[in-house]
Amino acid sequence: MVEQEPIDEMHALWQRLVKGLRILFQDHTHRDLKRSYGSECALVLLKEVPHQDLYLRLENGITLKSLCDLAEVLPALDEETFEKHTNKEKNNFSDWVRNVIGDKTLANKLDFLESQEDTARAVNVRVNWFKRRIS
Repeated sequence: MVEQEPIDEMHALWQRLVKGLRILFQDHTHRDLKRSYGSECALVLLKEVPHQDLYLRLENGITLKSLCDLAEVLPALDEETFEKHTNKEKNNFSDWVRNVIGDKTLANKLDFLESQEDTARAVNVRVNWFKRRIS
């Protein structure tokens, strides 16, 4: 239980940081999404987030800047790192996808997925769907 406390503190700090940055950037992604349609919407959701404070930093040192990064990293992610970011108490991946990327559809799906394989598949399917919309 002693090791859980720093993780809980870090998660709480992450949540406060994301909330503050959303206010600071005035929901940049969500604003861009409201102004875009079709392929433009897909481009908004696939682009890198605009500021390094919004990147998702994993326990193993990997930094994710976009949904494409998440799709690339998830299949090869070690089990320990995956479980630190996704467990019964939290899901950093769905939180980041919802609050930073702006894809509520994918985030809602990630909330219900438990395995790393299913999570990676869902992100990959969504990214490929967006890429087809752009082409």
